[in-house]
Amino acid sequence: MSNLQNSNEKNPLVEMIVSEIEEKQQETKKLITTKINRIKKLEADLENQVKNPNQTENQLAKEIEEEKKGLQKLKREFSLLRKQGEELHAKLESKEKTDEMEKNPEKWVSEQEKKLKEQRDHLESEIETLKKTDSTLDETGRQLKEQKQKASERLENRKKVLEMIKQNRKKAKASRKSRETMIGTFEEKMTDQIKLTEARIAKEKVEQAKNQLQQGLNQMRGHVEGIRKEQQQWMEEYNKTMEDLKQNKEETKKDIEEFEVQIAQLEATAKEIEEKKFSLQTRITEIEKALQEVGKMEQNTEEIHKIIEQRSSLDQQTLAEAEQTVANLKKARDENIQKMKFMRAKADEVTGKIDTHIADLQANITRIEQQRDVTNNLKEQEETFNEKYGQLQKRKAELAKIIEQETDELHMIQKEYSRLSMENQDDEKKPNDPLKKTSQNLPKNVDQLEKQRESIMSRIETNTKTINLLKTQETQLKKTSQQTQNSKAETQKILAAIPKKIKSLTQEISVLEISKKQIDEQISESKKQSEKVFLPDLDLLKETDELKTAQSLFQKRISEMQSQLSLHKEQLSKMLSFTETLDKQRQLMSTTYSDKLNNEISKKRAKIIELQTNKELILEETRRREAQLLENNLEIESQIENFSSALLYSHTPQSPTQTNPTYPDHLMEQFVAIQNIDGSWQSSDSFFQILNLTQSQVEKLMPKEISSQIWYTIVGAAFLTSCFPQRKLEWESFVDTSFLWLKNHSVDSVQSYLQIASKLFV
Repeated sequence: MSNLQNSNEKNPLVEMIVSEIEEKQQETKKLITTKINRIKKLEADLENQVKNPNQTENQLAKEIEEEKKGLQKLKREFSLLRKQGEELHAKLESKEKTDEMEKNPEKWVSEQEKKLKEQRDHLESEIETLKKTDSTLDETGRQLKEQKQKASERLENRKKVLEMIKQNRKKAKASRKSRETMIGTFEEKMTDQIKLTEARIAKEKVEQAKNQLQQGLNQMRGHVEGIRKEQQQWMEEYNKTMEDLKQNKEETKKDIEEFEVQIAQLEATAKEIEEKKFSLQTRITEIEKALQEVGKMEQNTEEIHKIIEQRSSLDQQTLAEAEQTVANLKKARDENIQKMKFMRAKADEVTGKIDTHIADLQANITRIEQQRDVTNNLKEQEETFNEKYGQLQKRKAELAKIIEQETDELHMIQKEYSRLSMENQDDEKKPNDPLKKTSQNLPKNVDQLEKQRESIMSRIETNTKTINLLKTQETQLKKTSQQTQNSKAETQKILAAIPKKIKSLTQEISVLEISKKQIDEQISESKKQSEKVFLPDLDLLKETDELKTAQSLFQKRISEMQSQLSLHKEQLSKMLSFTETLDKQRQLMSTTYSDKLNNEISKKRAKIIELQTNKELILEETRRREAQLLENNLEIESQIENFSSALLYSHTPQSPTQTNPTYPDHLMEQFVAIQNIDGSWQSSDSFFQILNLTQSQVEKLMPKEISSQIWYTIVGAAFLTSCFPQRKLEWESFVDTSFLWLKNHSVDSVQSYLQIASKLFV
């Protein structure tokens, strides 16, 4: 024990470390308690927010962000605590080792280890609790987010409800305004119609109408004559354009025939070029055979070398002759090398020229194919033009029929005008007849004449529109003819350039044939010289170092020639593959171009069908509108006649409208303004003031099986129907909405309830 006490007194560092750990544990406990309190506050705030959903969402977001920041701080502090604990543990271990080295206090060490283990376990438990708190905080955060979403959804629903209420109020106000405007416009129309009938009775205005009709007829005649003149001019121009198009059609046919002839010529030239390629290939095979013969000659040289080794006992004269033969062999070898270089250069030139000729031919072929496509397009345009021409002829016939109908209508109008003038003169001659009969008949006839005039003017406008459309089509046809002429000029230029190119090709082919002959002659000469060189007298040859070097060089040269021949073969194979790919590309181009043309044709046909359908729809709409206008005019005329007859022939004084003196007219407007949007009425002070009744008086007659709101709506409908019968047009829509509301609330026998409620207003 004395040792342990001494060791504790001698180790103040341990006590400091333990105290620091305890202080940090207390701080962490305080932080945890503060966090728990904050969570409780947040839960209380959430409950308040649920009770009061008008709270702003920004505060919730800020609080959640603050919570996240606090959790991050706690995590950082825990990580620091762990690091500090580990460092302290390392210090303690080092201190314990030093103490053991000095005094070996075993009990103290065991106690310290137990304390450290306890502290570690405590820290681990605290860490686990903190992890649990983190998970709980995450769950609370999720719950907060869900509650926030629910609160936001409730707010949105309330906003939508408020917007719906506002929209319904606006609609009600608009409907009321529209009804008021309709009533005002109806009254204005009736006053205007009265004034018109009174004005038409006068003779002066009838004469003015006659003069206006005469002027309108004269204008119509002039307008119809102008339209006929324009149609004649247009037909003359149309015939001219048709003749020009026929001429262009014949010229295009001739051009197509010329194109076909030129295409056949170009195909023949392509066949000749392919034959020349085949001859070049045969020539290459002959060169390969010559190289094989050169290999045989090399074998002969090896045999000569063996014979030279056997005959090594010759004189100096034979050696000198052998040196001369070697020199001759070197010269022959150099000459053969130069000739082979020349042959190679010539072959490269020939291959380059062939490539250029092939490219030119391909360009010519593509141009010819383009010209074929242009001709096909021209044929299709001719077909479409013929279709349009047929449609235009049909339209011309329709216009002629319409003009005849208009002329017949003008004659009918003139006859009616003359008949009216005669009747007017007869009426003026008769003094006893009153002016009332003429005043009845003249407005009707004048209105009919004005209607006929308006219909004729509308037809003239439609005819002018059709003429403008025909003019636009004519301009389009002229543009297409110009395009065909331009394409024709381009094709003529290409055709003029083709024979020149063919001549240049033939000249180059002749030059190539001459160069081919020269190469053949040079090859034959080289063969002869090689035979002469490689057949000397075997008895005079000797073995020398120069002969060996010459043989090695000659073998290297032969290998180079073989490699060059292989390269030439590869180039020829590439040329053949290139020609095959060109043929495939031509086929693909032809197929793709035909597909494109078909697609364009289908699109144009679809557009034509759409235009035809649009025309039919427009005609149907115009007919429907004309029918509606005629019906409206007939209704207005019938109203005017009824009103005028009531004014002119009503000798008896009109009885005044029956109105309830207790309920003036302005009360109806006030009562309608109180009505709800759904068509119901509710109990209020204004409701009872307008009815001039008390609540007890209204509820006396209320049946037991009905609610108060239903009874108030029935009373409101009875008030309008019984107290304001002369203003039915104004309150009819409001009463209908109230009846619909009653039907939705499953109220039966509405009429019986109305009879009961009408007793309040007797």
